[in-house]
Amino acid sequence: RGGPGAGKNRLATELVALAAASGSLVLRGRGSADDAVPLAPLRDALAACLREVERLPAAERADTNARIRRCAGDAMPLLAGFPSTESAGKTSAQDQFTLAVAGFLTALAREFGGLLLVLDEVQWLDAGTARVLIRLAEDLPTVPLLVLATGRDDPDSVARTDAVVDGLG
Repeated sequence: RGGPGAGKNRLATELVALAAASGSLVLRGRGSADDAVPLAPLRDALAACLREVERLPAAERADTNARIRRCAGDAMPLLAGFPSTESAGKTSAQDQFTLAVAGFLTALAREFGGLLLVLDEVQWLDAGTARVLIRLAEDLPTVPLLVLATGRDDPDSVARTDAVVDGLG
């Protein structure tokens, strides 16, 4: 964490380049104080990744899309319907969706031989994204997954960032 100009984005950009060069999948999202959509940082990260996949040559694009669909597996219908703000308050749906998203991310990490998940501005992560990160933390010792979380260092941001980090254990 740090203030503007501290090098958070530079560090993340360097790590993204290294991960991509090694063949790892990279997902990059950003928390936003103004976004009320649950899991928006993860949704945006996956959408950006899929846009990159569309730029690949046809055969590679088809293979990559098939691998991503395989990782979604039986959870595809659930994952296709990222929760709306209306369903975000239902605990059983939250738990089911948290497990599906975390399982999908760990499957991606295994399928692609590594996954770098970069989340910027973590002081503004929504509760759903934080729940997914906490669930992912349980699998980190056995999954080729690295989570890089960046945030601001002002007192309010530090308190919110610490709450997320403390949940990760």
